[in-house]
Amino acid sequence: MKLSRPLTTLLVACLVGCSQATPVREQAAVRGNVAASPSGPPSAPKPIRDPFEFDPTFFRKKSAPQPGEWLAQHREHGQSLLAFERESTLRPSAERRTIVLQPLGEFSAERRAVLVTLERATALFFGLPVEIAEALPLPTQGRRFRQRSAGSSAQYLTSEILDFLARHTPEHAIAYLGVTFQDLYPEPSWNFVFGEARLSARVGVYSLARFTPEFNYEAKSVAARQRFTRRAVQLLAHETGHIFGLEHCTAFECVMNGSNSLDESDRLPLEPCHECLHKLAFALHLHPLPRYLELARFYEEQGLSADAHWIRERSASLTPQ
Repeated sequence: MKLSRPLTTLLVACLVGCSQATPVREQAAVRGNVAASPSGPPSAPKPIRDPFEFDPTFFRKKSAPQPGEWLAQHREHGQSLLAFERESTLRPSAERRTIVLQPLGEFSAERRAVLVTLERATALFFGLPVEIAEALPLPTQGRRFRQRSAGSSAQYLTSEILDFLARHTPEHAIAYLGVTFQDLYPEPSWNFVFGEARLSARVGVYSLARFTPEFNYEAKSVAARQRFTRRAVQLLAHETGHIFGLEHCTAFECVMNGSNSLDESDRLPLEPCHECLHKLAFALHLHPLPRYLELARFYEEQGLSADAHWIRERSASLTPQ
């Protein structure tokens, strides 16, 4: 997604949008639906309630937008499951099923640790193997400098980066996602952008710069780290969802909602609504319940207790008592 105009913040079709989980671990989680019997063959799996049905306990319909919010400034009509099935074409194959995270620019040990967290989150979110490539320099064509209270800072043009990524996409990558701690902009008239994806080329670039305590003149703290992690996971999940063909969700509160500001995106869930989850499950052959359970553990480890609690309760609602 892009910003609609200068000084407007848009959480780009971008969440993506983090993991150390491996395909083996993911497969084990899926097989975990079948309980092994100590005295014989595995027992029949318990049926779960339909995870793609609307449940008002866990999913809220989108309310009328307030002035300045995404839907107040953009006319969007949403995307049905049927339209998604008809129009989306990107599917994992034996040869091309890995999401590759490409660090762009300088990465300290601390920033490399952020990538490891994003690697794990991305694998759990989409149920695909994820790997981190060796860092590459940012293309300097189109770089500009903007004045801030602490001095000038560089911004990099997303179209140049996307062109660069498209030329270097690994053959085995179903999605090639550039991640940087440098600020981005999509065109000269825009103030900045968090990220941008190019669906036809399976590439995207996302900036974590504006999520950091340093950029926002905040002291480093546990709470600041948790906010940063949540925002980074949300961005990568949102933007990667776009690469797989999901458009903005307009019907329910959802990670695929458009956003005009950090404040608006912070109010949104980390998880897709039941309809967008159905789209991901259709395209990527996801098993919702094992996915929920793995993500709940991950969110708890990251200190995202509210998100972990929602998933725990949602998982319990799907399991017959």
